[in-house]
Amino acid sequence: MSQLLFLGSAGLIGIVLTMVVAAAPASSRAANAVTAVLVPGLAYVAWRLGECIAPLAATIDPRDPVEAFDLWLVGATSLLTVAALSCVVRLLILALWCEPAAQSARLAR
Repeated sequence: MSQLLFLGSAGLIGIVLTMVVAAAPASSRAANAVTAVLVPGLAYVAWRLGECIAPLAATIDPRDPVEAFDLWLVGATSLLTVAALSCVVRLLILALWCEPAAQSARLAR
């Protein structure tokens, strides 16, 4: 049971951090730094969890504890992957639409 709690909490923490960072304004340097740290962290955890998923060749029976654990792994991996991708989208938006600081300082003169 502790593995399921770990997977659930890991997925929930990843999603909550991503929602908080995504809601922050684009000018927030702290949110941008957290996003830059979250992307590789979430992607690495999702990748490691994905390696533990057994092939789903067997029938999915909720009474089978191994299959139930695999379904929890799939869910946690999916949540963490979505969180990492949303952080990547934020970084891409920042890179494409925000003007560099040097250019904005030059235009302010």
